[in-house]
Amino acid sequence: MGSKPTENQIQRSIAKYLDMVLPSDAFWTAINPIPGKSIVAASNSKAMGMKGGVPDILILFRGQSIWVEVKREGGYLDKRQKLVHADIKMAGGAVYTARSIDDIQEILQQWEII
Repeated sequence: MGSKPTENQIQRSIAKYLDMVLPSDAFWTAINPIPGKSIVAASNSKAMGMKGGVPDILILFRGQSIWVEVKREGGYLDKRQKLVHADIKMAGGAVYTARSIDDIQEILQQWEII
């Protein structure tokens, strides 16, 4: 039995998938995709406005913002992530947790992006 993929590996797979399937009227980006930054780099990011707990991926489609937190199997949202997700929803965004390309595919189909 092999080991479970890391969040980094899952996100890399999702990134390739999004590049292949998203139509031209959709935009996506990863948010702060550098895990384990140094204290100096993290401090600089915070000073420049980066907020902790923000989901890993943002998809924009026809005026809608769709945020995706990538988690490995068995991973869970921490308290800060839950608070940020609630704030995003309050501001009108949609937030999901994805553990695989299948999860991303479901989200894209739900929004009729693919």
